[in-house]
Amino acid sequence: MSFDIGPAFVFSSDIDRELSTTVARDMGLGYVNLPSRGSYSGSGFGAQAKLGILFKQYVAAYAIVGAFESSGTYELDAPDSTFTQKRKYKFNDGTSSHFYGGLGTMIYPFRDDEGFINGLYFGFDLGLNIGGVSYDDYDGVGSVSSHLQLEIGKEFNVSKRWKLGVGLIGSRMSHFDGGEYSEYVLQLNFHVTRR
Repeated sequence: MSFDIGPAFVFSSDIDRELSTTVARDMGLGYVNLPSRGSYSGSGFGAQAKLGILFKQYVAAYAIVGAFESSGTYELDAPDSTFTQKRKYKFNDGTSSHFYGGLGTMIYPFRDDEGFINGLYFGFDLGLNIGGVSYDDYDGVGSVSSHLQLEIGKEFNVSKRWKLGVGLIGSRMSHFDGGEYSEYVLQLNFHVTRR
């Protein structure tokens, strides 16, 4: 069993969406459906749990569930109704909320070494994610995407069964909501493991 918790920084690639006539009107862009391009960045918190089996003290295979949420800004570029001028908008109420699950593996390549590198680990997880970027009246929480996660960290023995550690997680969610875009997460995680 392993649990991770820590602060996270979230950002997205360009998100192409069509603004509805109502939203375009409320933004002063006219009464037609308009294409827009935006991006999100924010900070928040993430947590995850892993349950699995450790083979020969070197490789662990596990199921993982996790969630993270962040708040930040969504910056949007959209043309006016004449398509001659582009306007920039900034929504300070942007959020990114996610819940994910999947399978993963963790490798401990230096178990026999008594030096500092003992307890170093590398992880790889693959799964499905529910969630996305929300701003103003747009709610992206229901979108489904793939979830790819890589991690590196270091565990320290505190007893025969318990280990504490610190690590760095990098995740990528690939969305197919209207137009394809990706969200990226960098998380500093504090890690507790029971063997």
